[in-house]
Amino acid sequence: MAAKPRFDPQPDWGRLSGWQQDQVEATATAELARLAGMLEQPEAAARLLADRLTDRLGETGGEALVDRPYLCLVRRGLVQRQAI
Repeated sequence: MAAKPRFDPQPDWGRLSGWQQDQVEATATAELARLAGMLEQPEAAARLLADRLTDRLGETGGEALVDRPYLCLVRRGLVQRQAI
């Protein structure tokens, strides 16, 4: 069984303006802090967020189909979805 591809922000990072990079960093930092506060093992927050980003990227069909990386990260990848 092939390994699940991991989210790699490097290819899209260069497509973001400096302001967008700052916003993504601030959003990711806030989400990591939120997750760390909820988890029994706060050090697992980074892995959990990376897994979420990987899953959301897979839902879009992969990096090649992401035409607006800022919106993909801030509105889709880094936000916690509401449970139904």
